Amino acid sequence: MTPPVYKRVLAVLLPLVLLGALGAAVALHLARAPGPDGYAGHTVLINEVCAKNLTGLTDADGNTGDWVELINVSGEDMVLDGWGLSDDPDRPFRWTFPEGTIIGGGANNILVIFADGQDGFDTAGSLHAKFSLARTGETLVLTSPDGTTVDELEYPSMEYDLTYGRLAGSADRVGVESGSLPVVSLTCEADDLFGPEGIYVAGQTYYTMRKYGSENPQGNFNGSEKVDGRLQTLSPDGSEAWQGETTVRISGGWSRQGVKQKNLHLKLQDDATSDILEEAPGGDALDTLVLRGMGNGTVYPALHQDAFLSNYLYDLDIGCQYNVPVTLFLQDEYWGVYTIRESKNADFYERHYGIREKDLICPGTTDDETAQPEKSAFGLGVDALDVTTEEGKAWVAANVDVEEYIRYTIAQMYTYNADGMYNGGNNSILWKSAAIDESNPYADGRWRFLLNDLDATLIDYEVDPFAYLLENDFSFANCENSPWYSVIDNLFQKLWQDPDFRQRFAEEFRAEMATTYAPENICTPSGRVYLPSATVLSPSIKRTFTVTLPGYLRTAAVSLAPAAAVKSPVWVRM
Repeated sequence: MTPPVYKRVLAVLLPLVLLGALGAAVALHLARAPGPDGYAGHTVLINEVCAKNLTGLTDADGNTGDWVELINVSGEDMVLDGWGLSDDPDRPFRWTFPEGTIIGGGANNILVIFADGQDGFDTAGSLHAKFSLARTGETLVLTSPDGTTVDELEYPSMEYDLTYGRLAGSADRVGVESGSLPVVSLTCEADDLFGPEGIYVAGQTYYTMRKYGSENPQGNFNGSEKVDGRLQTLSPDGSEAWQGETTVRISGGWSRQGVKQKNLHLKLQDDATSDILEEAPGGDALDTLVLRGMGNGTVYPALHQDAFLSNYLYDLDIGCQYNVPVTLFLQDEYWGVYTIRESKNADFYERHYGIREKDLICPGTTDDETAQPEKSAFGLGVDALDVTTEEGKAWVAANVDVEEYIRYTIAQMYTYNADGMYNGGNNSILWKSAAIDESNPYADGRWRFLLNDLDATLIDYEVDPFAYLLENDFSFANCENSPWYSVIDNLFQKLWQDPDFRQRFAEEFRAEMATTYAPENICTPSGRVYLPSATVLSPSIKRTFTVTLPGYLRTAAVSLAPAAAVKSPVWVRM
């Protein structure tokens, strides 16, 4: 029999029990959990402990007390009336489970006890023990009513919001089936990621501030520090594809705060390149890659829609990043299903559009001293725009790639990009070439618009995009104090005043609804989302998408006949 092994684990680590939900989508599997014989005959075990809980689990009153988690491996419900739990082995019944305490034996076989000095059940049905845990470490003991020690755990000194938990024997470790997904392994010095100054964790300053009442969410993970690492990739058949040195930093915006699977930006060293994204333009020789967590989105439950839509809409040339799903191991621990994708850096624009970095103007990517004044001037120009005049039409022709803007807007509408067009133009990218090159259609000095990500899409299909864009005030005068202000939505209102633009938009909308977004193209007859053969998403991921087409967009403001042919965005049932 393999005895249980304890190991300190991050509270941010995605619990292994969630893998069952991921299994159908990514062809991963967990070995069957061992029965009581796998734990020396024990049936109820101390599974995990948090001795300094500041921002994690909360009780009925919203308090974040320390906690102890038990797990029942018997397969049957267990009554714990009269059992003892203590942080002092010499006093095993320091706290006694109250009458009516049951720990399930099926799917819900976990029981959490808040160790906060209270006693009994609270109004939400959570248990509270009448002792607290020492952050410096101590020994917990679980005792049956007859005095038999059921389980014992000695945990070490702990930092804030970290847990100490049970890892089962090797039979329970994650297995990756050959032929499922590529595997990416990333290792760094442990402290560089998870130490007090580690880039992946909140850090001591954050927790000290929280201890004294601060609500500031800034932590180590908000920084731009890079650490050294080693990257290894394996092909689906298990053979090694590539390995080498890289730098690592946390990337992303809001997703840094509460998301467990944080995004990782990789810069390969020693002039090395990877071909893992060979389907993308220039993707067979990339030195910069992004590992994007599939669970990004703290407000929205974004999972696979970003990956699917980015590949499906890739050929529309609106800024989607080509991506490949991979299984990530971080520090030799299973970290979940990620996608590996292009970085939207200056190299992206050169590979896709032939614009060299020295000629690129892109707020957020190139030098802000040049880019931000250019963007502000464009925004003020949009504010003053009157497209009913010849001067206004000429300004639009000289400053906006209208054809690309229409494709971009339709994609925003169809997917309901809640963190894009429907958030004041947030999470959208503006760019243009400062150089004019008649041999390059993108080097014409006009502004273009790219999607930044699609992880907050397919959320609310009842929103009328035309009403949203035409009935709200997006002028710079009204929105200049908004940190995410963009000219994206304001431009639509201005252009809509032009009958020629309305007709042009209607024709393109109708054409794309009949092709790119047609149900027969994006869905199979069974109602499953169809993944074009050009993508490399695993067929197993295809099975995670079930869609419906509810109703149709209101069309009173636009000539889109017949109305019945205009469908609302699909809703993905996760």
